[in-house]
Amino acid sequence: MSGKFKVARQYRKNVLSDSESPITIEVHYSDGKASRVYDNVHFPDKFTKKIFDLNETATHVIVRDSSNSTEETINRPSKSN
Repeated sequence: MSGKFKVARQYRKNVLSDSESPITIEVHYSDGKASRVYDNVHFPDKFTKKIFDLNETATHVIVRDSSNSTEETINRPSKSN
């Protein structure tokens, strides 16, 4: 199944997600899962690292900052030998 859905507050663990932030992260997966959209992200680098650490099928994330209309794609880091 592909598509996209916003992750509801009750499924978020960090209390900061209750505080407004202009940053949204969209997570994409290799196994056909729907993309997940997380709003009110305060530390996108840490958030992205955790996504990649916890889910092997996460291929890349798109970080959007509505305060300056920027968008950045971050791909899963390559595994080192």
